[in-house]
Amino acid sequence: MQTVLSVGAAGKIGASAIHAALSSEFHVLAMVRKHISAEKLFYNVGAHEGITTVEADIMSDRRVKGVVEKVRKGKLPVYAAGGLYFHRTGELFDMTSILDLTTEGINKHMQVNFEPNFFA
Repeated sequence: MQTVLSVGAAGKIGASAIHAALSSEFHVLAMVRKHISAEKLFYNVGAHEGITTVEADIMSDRRVKGVVEKVRKGKLPVYAAGGLYFHRTGELFDMTSILDLTTEGINKHMQVNFEPNFFA
């Protein structure tokens, strides 16, 4: 089973995207800021099965690198290169594997895909 990565997973848009991924038989690695966000995610999605959560602030280099290290060590599922990515405004899209994830790349995606929605 392929795995997709979801950041901002606990909100309603994240929950909808995760529900769609689960319905399409993908496993989800969901990045949340804290444990309470994971509980909110499970409540919004209505399931625990098929979802692995990891606590990390997406804007922190150290935290993101920690997640990547856990993936490398086999403690978290790897999502395949060429995996599924959910995107919206800005439409910046690439096929970078989580193993090659950089904070610079995340910041670029946030600037193009997230900020226009946030400030709209």
